[in-house]
Amino acid sequence: MLRSSLLILALFVAPMAFGQTSTPPAPLSPDRALQHESELGIASAAGNSRSNTYNAKQTTSYKRENDKLTFAARYLNSNADGVDTAKNWDGSLRYDRSLSGWWSLYASFGLEADRFAGFTQRNNHDLGTHYDIVKKEETTLFAEAGYRYTYTMYTTTPAGVDAAANILRVYVEGTQKILERSAFRLWVEYLPNFTTPEDYRINFEPSLVSQLNGFLSLKVGYLVKYHNVVVPPADERSDRLFTTSLVAKF
Repeated sequence: MLRSSLLILALFVAPMAFGQTSTPPAPLSPDRALQHESELGIASAAGNSRSNTYNAKQTTSYKRENDKLTFAARYLNSNADGVDTAKNWDGSLRYDRSLSGWWSLYASFGLEADRFAGFTQRNNHDLGTHYDIVKKEETTLFAEAGYRYTYTMYTTTPAGVDAAANILRVYVEGTQKILERSAFRLWVEYLPNFTTPEDYRINFEPSLVSQLNGFLSLKVGYLVKYHNVVVPPADERSDRLFTTSLVAKF
């Protein structure tokens, strides 16, 4: 576990050492005090089979000088013939403090729930650092590393897994413009567990975003959540979600 953590830390530090310049990277655009992004996806089937799927996500941030406050929330519900087949949600409040053009510190508190994945609620407390590696008009890349204390309320507590856990969070996200109005985005999150080493998680999502007009975009994404410990009533280690959503950003 220690060797794995040192490797993660080395991968996080290396690009910063090679990517740092004497001056901070130029911003993509002038900072706006208030920014908002909403995402909505709906799928409905009728006839011989009846099903409905709703996927909603929103992020709102307010920035003033070196301080930034962000609220994010997401909700997913899928049912067939009136019976839920998937239902989960999460929400978080995060504070960022900028130290320079590329460095910042963050603290956040989040809640999430997914009874089909075996837990009714999970509380996440985070402290960490954010670093912008590349910040250009066509390419962006940043990394985050920090400590997470989490408390999980399981549907049925699996043997050998503690409700409270100390976790290292490593997050990397990059965006590459591929056409005049389209961009490819990929983010990866690794959550090794110091309390229960086998209880680690890996989340990632590749997506393609195509701009329709000044504030509307179409997003196609494939979200994967991997949990190395199977928690009943779940019977698989990974949850996979393919979405097509309309995104409004202003």
